[in-house]
Amino acid sequence: MRKRILSLILVMIAICCVLFAIKSVYYQIDQERCHQCGRCTIDCAPEAIQFNEQTGGLFIDQALCTGCGNCLQNCPYGAIYSVTGNSDNTIPGHILYLSHSPNPMRAYTDFKYSLPKEFKQAVLTVVNNKGQSVYIRTIDKTQSTFRWNGTDSQGKYLPGGVYIARLICGNARTTNKITLVR
Repeated sequence: MRKRILSLILVMIAICCVLFAIKSVYYQIDQERCHQCGRCTIDCAPEAIQFNEQTGGLFIDQALCTGCGNCLQNCPYGAIYSVTGNSDNTIPGHILYLSHSPNPMRAYTDFKYSLPKEFKQAVLTVVNNKGQSVYIRTIDKTQSTFRWNGTDSQGKYLPGGVYIARLICGNARTTNKITLVR
């Protein structure tokens, strides 16, 4: 009985850690890539994406942003990117970008990514709600998309649930939430 309670507590701590990591993500708009189409505003419940009349461009009000990532998923031009931690080194042209569609996914999701100019490779890790890495893939600059079918690194189908996709390139990282429906 004690082991079961301890296991439940550890699982709860892991879930809290994953949720905290999601909340530490915020989003920015690369004005050079943005076409001002407004698709990013479609599912923005807190209306964090606003129009700046002085610059004539869209921007994300960090005080209103909940970090849900809907804007990232809806942007067809890759103009929205997530930033974690200190964003001083993240400038347009040196952007680590990751998105995927569809979400929620059933059979597959297509990842789109771009790496900063100075890097040739990055590591994509999919983490389950226990904080365990279940899928790891090295990606390179020669491609900008790949399809993931909801399997672990050994090719076994993962159960339905919420997963976190984490792309790491040098000391830059970005994350996305994936909902897998089985």
